[in-house]
Order: sequence, then C-alpha cells, then structure tokens
Amino acid sequence: MLVLIVLLWQVQRRVLESETFHALDKLFYGHREQILEGLELNKSTAAAAINEDAQLGYEIVREIGSLVQNDPIRVQQIVLLQSFSLRKDMELELESLLLEDFDPDLVDYIGEIAKIKRDLIKSSAIRYLLAHESSILKMKHGRQVMIDAAGAAVRKKKYIDIFPDFIRRYADGLPRSRFLRLYQIVRRNPGLTWNGLRDQVSAIYNEHYRSDPDFQKWD
Repeated sequence: MLVLIVLLWQVQRRVLESETFHALDKLFYGHREQILEGLELNKSTAAAAINEDAQLGYEIVREIGSLVQNDPIRVQQIVLLQSFSLRKDMELELESLLLEDFDPDLVDYIGEIAKIKRDLIKSSAIRYLLAHESSILKMKHGRQVMIDAAGAAVRKKKYIDIFPDFIRRYADGLPRSRFLRLYQIVRRNPGLTWNGLRDQVSAIYNEHYRSDPDFQKWD
C-alpha cells in the first residue's frame, strides 16, 4: 500500500496544478516516516511493484533518498536499485550511496556501475572497496568486482597515481581493452614506477600482448 502511495505521489506531481501539487507534496512529506518504515518492512513487495516500470521506479528510489540521508535508507536504495536491470542511460548515482560498513549489495552495485558507467568510480568508491577488500574477496564474485573497479579507475592517470597498489593487485585480471588503457598511460610516463606497477604491467605485456598490434613496443 505504501509503495502505491509513493507511486501515486510521483505520478501526480507531474500533472497536477500547482496548488494541488503542493498539498500532495505536504501530505507525502508529512507521512515520510511511515512510508520509509513500510519500505523497510516490505523490500520484496516494493521491489516487485517498482520493477514493473524501471525508470519510474528509479525516480521513486531517488526521491525517497532525498528525504532522509542515512545508511539504512541508502541500503534500501541499493536493494531497490539491484532489483531491476541498470542501464547506462539512467541517471545513476554512487557517491551518495556509499556506506561506512561492509554491505554485499553495495559491493555488487559498485561492480555493476564499474561495468556500465565507469566515470562514477571515483576515489571515494575505491577507498570503500579497499577498506573492505578482505570481506569483498570472500564474496563469490568479489575479485571480479575489484577487477572491474580497477578497470574503471585506469581511465585517468590520477587514480593510478593515488592507488597504484590497488591497480597492481588486479592488473592481471583486466580485460584487454582496460589493460591497453593502463599500458598506454604507463608507457607515456617512463619516469614513474608506481611502487612496482610499471614492472607488473611490463610482465603482463610480455606474457600476453607482446605480439598484439594494438600494443606498441615497450620502451
């Protein structure tokens, strides 16, 4: 029932005249605690209802997140986001959803973001992964999440500068396109060793890509 109220509120705010819209807005905000409590108690029901219209569902999730900013609400947002297929054209978020504690749903979400919207993988997300690395590696697909995040990070040299050890640990798992990006950055900066990352990249190149025409000769 609470999910239907949220759905109705979201749809109606698009079409109602200003006076009615403000009244409905006031009603929604006045009952936000009950709505959020209902969302907490009915994760599966909420996810099923919202999944009928993924785009509208995502807008509802974002709207709920704007009401209260704390870890329990962020967890609910993440769970709902994970309940439907994420697409590159969606206005996805990550920074605002990061938690203090380890949460496997958040880790899975970061893994999805790393694949479909790399530009959202920034320092704060990488620091979260590093803070919980041991727990993440115990997850079934935990290492792949770390590899995908490293692959997203190598899009910019600054992340290699800040997190060379992180990149080095997962460089051997990078897909060809992401390793090529890393290789190119390393090759353009011959004076930097990045705490052993340069040697690691050289070893991977020699083992797997030495005859690949897209890779220039190692200097």
